[in-house]
Amino acid sequence: MFQNFFFLTGTFVHEMCHTLGMNHEHVRSDRTRYMKVNWLNIKDEKISAFLPSFSWNKKKTIELREKEFGFLTTMRHEFSFYDIGEINQVYQCAANCSRSITCNNFGFVNHNCECRCPDGLTGTNCDEIDGNCGGILDLESGQEEKINSPGWPSKYKINLKCVWLIRAPLNHRIKVTINRLNIAKHRRKSRCYHWLEVKSYLIGDPGIKLCGKLSEMSKAHFFHIINEEANVLMMKFDSTFANDKAPTQGFDVVVQAFRSGCISMPCKTGGTCHEGENDFTYRCSCFPGYSGHNCEIVRADAVVKCNMEIDFGIDCFLRLENEQKKWAIDNSVQGVKANKGSVFAKLKDKTATLVSVVEFEGKRRCLSFDYFIKRGSRGIIEVYYGNNGRSLRKTVFRANGKTVNRWIKNQRTNTTVYTCNFEPRSNCFLTQSYNDYFDWSINEVKENDFGFIQAVEGHHFTYLNSSSGSRGHKAIYTNKISDFPVIDRCLTFKYLMNRPGVGKLIVKTGDAYGLDKIVWSKHNYGPTWRKAAIFLPADPGLNIFIEGIAGRSRTHYIAMDDFILRPGRCGQEHEGKWCAEL
Repeated sequence: MFQNFFFLTGTFVHEMCHTLGMNHEHVRSDRTRYMKVNWLNIKDEKISAFLPSFSWNKKKTIELREKEFGFLTTMRHEFSFYDIGEINQVYQCAANCSRSITCNNFGFVNHNCECRCPDGLTGTNCDEIDGNCGGILDLESGQEEKINSPGWPSKYKINLKCVWLIRAPLNHRIKVTINRLNIAKHRRKSRCYHWLEVKSYLIGDPGIKLCGKLSEMSKAHFFHIINEEANVLMMKFDSTFANDKAPTQGFDVVVQAFRSGCISMPCKTGGTCHEGENDFTYRCSCFPGYSGHNCEIVRADAVVKCNMEIDFGIDCFLRLENEQKKWAIDNSVQGVKANKGSVFAKLKDKTATLVSVVEFEGKRRCLSFDYFIKRGSRGIIEVYYGNNGRSLRKTVFRANGKTVNRWIKNQRTNTTVYTCNFEPRSNCFLTQSYNDYFDWSINEVKENDFGFIQAVEGHHFTYLNSSSGSRGHKAIYTNKISDFPVIDRCLTFKYLMNRPGVGKLIVKTGDAYGLDKIVWSKHNYGPTWRKAAIFLPADPGLNIFIEGIAGRSRTHYIAMDDFILRPGRCGQEHEGKWCAEL
């Protein structure tokens, strides 16, 4: 099992975390805030892991939205502060402590009934810095404070271990501006002898280490990333690591607390939030096709997509309605592969709903998607729309487990019109059935008691002469096409039944199981062509059967002509593309 596997300490730690019940960070429900998955670069058999080593083309399988935090993705050689905290919480390691203990600054109570503090803090309640210089700064809204290396602007001393904990009010973030920096480093290699560490992600995790030179003309800015610790930041200065290296000038830094406009993550559909110049202001930069202050509007001329190759929340007009009931991303389920691309969304729970998070500028819209329902299952896919309060709800699409085992296109943009006029060399979507007693005939003209009957258009029509079969015998037309796109349709045709007793004309529809139902039936008669218009609601596996049934009269006939099967309800003929009115 372990053949040809290169073991590192971090590998054992990683697998121990799995044994204790922990999962990968990249399968978190909020991963889209921090990373992007490149599904097309992942080996099919490794789609559930998509680690960098599982790329088939040596391209990245994961990309961070905040690329400067890439160092946090490297394999650890020990449990992280937050790993230990989660394990303590899940396994209730402090459940038997005899006294109540409060751990501040994101510390937690460990199995010894003591506070385990983030690196850089100490004390009974994690309220003290663990260093020989620095301090705790509590900033008011808009307040700025200067932080300098000890002795600035003169050289700092060796063996310093400074810690600054900066705290701001709730709904605030902290901005760090480095005006000047001159800290000892290797001349040719990017190796710090001493460094200033800025923990702008989580104070219990490592931060970005800075060294070398930075002039006043090229200031550096750091903003605390938006998370549960957005209003707390830690800075550490270390000159103990290489105490044989000469000290340099140090650093000049300003920290500021400001009310964040981006902290509520207001930009939708994958838009990027940029803090404004004033408190609680922001600006969203949107993906193509989206506009509005929060990227919440789809422009009238835009075509927007929600591709499963891109996680929900990034360039997507849909979101999960309930985080506890989710769709899962996969590339194969019981042999079913993605219809397009590499992956698809599958139902993970009993129910899951995707809801649009955008406003559509005034224009008719067409919705298209592919779906698969396992044959014989009780699964249902339903598309409906309504107002935010849901007092109005209109279903425009519904499919169930009668669907055969294949991908089906919900053709909300389908424009195909099928016809049959029985003219020679014309393309007819109908064919004679083998499950009847005799066939329909095709001719140019037919005599009746009122004269000669001609085709509605052209020269030919089809007819059923009752003399060809006994009373009750059937002649049936059915459709040639076996996989109609699943949309509402209207079937129209002309018919003529020339005398009483000629029999019946019936239209039935059937599904993938062969179950059929009567949707139209006539036995009236007259000397002229009449028009039938039949609404056929969207149904997977649709089959159409036109049955002529011989009556008691053996000298008369039923005639039909000019069949048209078009998208939409009867009487709703649109130019160009058709879709449900969303």
